[in-house]
Amino acid sequence: MRLIRNLVLAMINATLLLAAICLFLLWQLSGTVEKVAASFAGNLQVLEPVTTEIGGLRSDLAAMKADLATMGETAGGTAGASAARIEARLTTFGTKLDAVQTRIDNIASEPERLMRIGVETASKKAGETILNLSNCALSDDVQPETVNG
Repeated sequence: MRLIRNLVLAMINATLLLAAICLFLLWQLSGTVEKVAASFAGNLQVLEPVTTEIGGLRSDLAAMKADLATMGETAGGTAGASAARIEARLTTFGTKLDAVQTRIDNIASEPERLMRIGVETASKKAGETILNLSNCALSDDVQPETVNG
């Protein structure tokens, strides 16, 4: 009876030790993730020049539309039709530019989302690697080395 009691106590101790180790590792991981997220958010400042450049492109686009409108008023016939087609293309370009600006704003405002995607991808690959290691079999493309001796 005493042997069973000692075995149960040993199992409880081992379980408590494993739980403590897991909590410690989780605490360390959460701290690391927070540091990486903060660093990542700081690195998003690289997008600031791109945003400025998009603003410049928008003003250039507005100036071209104004010039085109002036040209369309002074010219008649086919020149006016060409001006209308060019203005339609400039409007399409402006819409695409707005979409790019929206995407950049979304990236800059939600760095956690990008971090989450990165962490999910890394954990998936790590899980696959662990699963492959647990199989303990050589993959088809790896040939065992022979030792000459």
